[in-house]
Amino acid sequence: MTSNIYEVRSAVKKIAWGFFLLHMSVHLGPVDILPDWAGYALIVSALAFVVCLEEDLKRLRTVGIALLVWNVISWIGNIFGFSAYLSYVGIIPAIGSMYFFYKLFCELADLSDKYSCRQGSSLRFWGVANATLSVVTTAVVYLSLLFSIEDILIVVSATTLALSLFAMLGSMITLFSFAGALKDVPDNNFPENYIADDVNHFGDGSVL
Repeated sequence: MTSNIYEVRSAVKKIAWGFFLLHMSVHLGPVDILPDWAGYALIVSALAFVVCLEEDLKRLRTVGIALLVWNVISWIGNIFGFSAYLSYVGIIPAIGSMYFFYKLFCELADLSDKYSCRQGSSLRFWGVANATLSVVTTAVVYLSLLFSIEDILIVVSATTLALSLFAMLGSMITLFSFAGALKDVPDNNFPENYIADDVNHFGDGSVL
């Protein structure tokens, strides 16, 4: 499948909406109707169109799939009441999400630099911001498990929520700005690209 500007711009926009779903929560009882796994699903599907533009995105997509699976399990755990048991091993996917956010924005920043878009430095900033927020959020969760100082935890949780909204808005604005800047990049600047799921596994080098 040949890559074009429209496909890559569409992928960047999907990533932006994926971050919206990752940072927003709307609960109906125990059920989050804007679940994190839907955000990861959008981002992973978007990465399928751009893995050929940055080689490291192939490995990152694998991490994204693992985080998607974990978040589906956590979402089901919240519904059926066994999420508390998952929290004790949650540090592993938390580290994975920190790496995922940082690396994703760094790779998009490299892509921005490659095609002379001006969003590179902003993308790197939001990569660091989202990774840091992931660390803080994880710390708050584990502090709430260890201690019961409700007043402090309420303040910390409110602060974390405000930072999460700030990171979401900043990330989305930068990503949509990057998608807009790609309109000025000629089609022939993009190499031939293949959707990751369409790779021929018979080993003859052809494409399905």
